[in-house]
Amino acid sequence: MIATETGKSIHAPAFAPLLFCLVNDPGELTDLGRSPEHADVRLSMSNKLADWSLRFRQRETWPEERDIQMTGLDQRVDALIGYWDENDAAGKGPNILPIQKPRTAN
Repeated sequence: MIATETGKSIHAPAFAPLLFCLVNDPGELTDLGRSPEHADVRLSMSNKLADWSLRFRQRETWPEERDIQMTGLDQRVDALIGYWDENDAAGKGPNILPIQKPRTAN
Protein backbone atom coordinates (compact mmCIF):
# COMPACT_ATOMS: atom_id res chain seq x y z
CA MET A 1 0.00 0.00 0.00
CA ILE A 2 1.12 3.51 -0.73
CA ALA A 3 -0.69 6.74 0.04
CA THR A 4 -0.16 10.37 -0.88
CA GLU A 5 -2.14 13.41 0.14
CA THR A 6 -4.49 12.81 -2.79
CA GLY A 7 -4.60 9.06 -3.35
CA LYS A 8 -4.12 5.58 -1.98
CA SER A 9 -3.08 2.50 -3.94
CA ILE A 10 -3.03 -1.07 -2.70
CA HIS A 11 -1.08 -3.78 -4.50
CA ALA A 12 -1.42 -7.47 -3.68
CA PRO A 13 0.04 -10.08 -6.05
CA ALA A 14 -2.61 -12.00 -8.03
CA PHE A 15 -5.27 -9.36 -7.32
CA ALA A 16 -6.42 -6.34 -9.30
CA PRO A 17 -4.96 -3.07 -8.01
CA LEU A 18 -7.05 -0.91 -5.71
CA LEU A 19 -6.99 2.86 -6.09
CA PHE A 20 -8.85 5.49 -4.11
CA CYS A 21 -9.07 9.26 -4.53
CA LEU A 22 -8.68 10.62 -1.01
CA VAL A 23 -9.81 14.10 -2.09
CA ASN A 24 -13.21 13.16 -3.54
CA ASP A 25 -13.65 9.89 -1.64
CA PRO A 26 -12.03 10.18 1.80
CA GLY A 27 -13.99 7.13 3.02
CA GLU A 28 -12.40 5.00 0.26
CA LEU A 29 -15.73 3.67 -0.99
CA THR A 30 -15.14 3.92 -4.76
CA ASP A 31 -12.37 1.71 -6.16
CA LEU A 32 -10.75 3.28 -9.23
CA GLY A 33 -8.25 0.44 -9.63
CA ARG A 34 -9.72 -0.78 -12.92
CA SER A 35 -10.72 2.61 -14.30
CA PRO A 36 -9.09 3.29 -17.70
CA GLU A 37 -9.16 7.00 -16.91
CA HIS A 38 -6.86 6.44 -13.93
CA ALA A 39 -4.19 4.28 -15.61
CA ASP A 40 -1.60 7.06 -15.31
CA VAL A 41 -2.30 7.47 -11.58
CA ARG A 42 -2.00 3.71 -11.04
CA LEU A 43 1.33 3.65 -12.87
CA SER A 44 2.64 6.62 -10.90
CA MET A 45 1.63 5.07 -7.56
CA SER A 46 3.09 1.71 -8.61
CA ASN A 47 6.40 3.37 -9.49
CA LYS A 48 6.50 5.19 -6.15
CA LEU A 49 5.87 1.93 -4.31
CA ALA A 50 8.60 0.17 -6.32
CA ASP A 51 11.07 2.99 -5.60
CA TRP A 52 10.31 2.78 -1.89
CA SER A 53 10.65 -1.01 -1.81
CA LEU A 54 14.10 -0.87 -3.40
CA ARG A 55 15.62 1.42 -0.79
CA PHE A 56 18.45 -0.16 1.16
CA ARG A 57 16.60 0.02 4.48
CA GLN A 58 13.86 -2.17 3.01
CA ARG A 59 16.31 -4.97 2.23
CA GLU A 60 17.73 -5.57 5.68
CA THR A 61 18.77 -9.11 6.38
CA TRP A 62 19.74 -10.84 9.58
CA PRO A 63 21.21 -14.18 10.59
CA GLU A 64 19.22 -17.34 11.22
CA GLU A 65 19.70 -16.80 14.97
CA ARG A 66 17.53 -13.68 14.71
CA ASP A 67 14.82 -15.67 12.91
CA ILE A 68 14.86 -18.14 15.78
CA GLN A 69 14.49 -15.27 18.26
CA MET A 70 11.51 -13.96 16.28
CA THR A 71 9.80 -17.37 16.26
CA GLY A 72 6.79 -17.26 18.53
CA LEU A 73 6.46 -13.48 18.36
CA ASP A 74 2.83 -13.89 17.35
CA GLN A 75 2.08 -15.59 20.65
CA ARG A 76 3.81 -12.86 22.63
CA VAL A 77 1.62 -10.22 20.95
CA ASP A 78 -1.45 -12.51 20.90
CA ALA A 79 -1.86 -12.55 17.12
CA LEU A 80 -1.67 -15.01 14.25
CA ILE A 81 0.62 -13.13 11.90
CA GLY A 82 0.13 -13.59 8.16
CA TYR A 83 -3.23 -15.37 8.32
CA TRP A 84 -6.79 -14.20 8.80
CA ASP A 85 -7.50 -16.91 11.36
CA GLU A 86 -6.65 -20.52 12.22
CA ASN A 87 -8.88 -21.85 9.41
CA ASP A 88 -6.98 -19.77 6.82
CA ALA A 89 -3.67 -21.31 7.95
CA ALA A 90 -5.01 -24.86 8.16
CA GLY A 91 -3.38 -27.27 5.73
CA LYS A 92 -0.53 -24.92 4.83
CA GLY A 93 2.05 -27.18 6.45
CA PRO A 94 2.47 -29.36 9.50
CA ASN A 95 4.11 -26.66 11.61
CA ILE A 96 2.41 -23.54 10.29
CA LEU A 97 0.26 -22.96 13.37
CA PRO A 98 2.08 -22.12 16.56
CA ILE A 99 0.88 -23.63 19.81
CA GLN A 100 -1.53 -21.00 21.01
CA LYS A 101 -1.66 -20.09 24.66
CA PRO A 102 -5.12 -20.25 26.23
CA ARG A 103 -6.99 -16.95 26.21
CA THR A 104 -7.97 -15.51 29.54
CA ALA A 105 -11.10 -13.50 30.20
CA ASN A 106 -10.50 -9.80 30.85
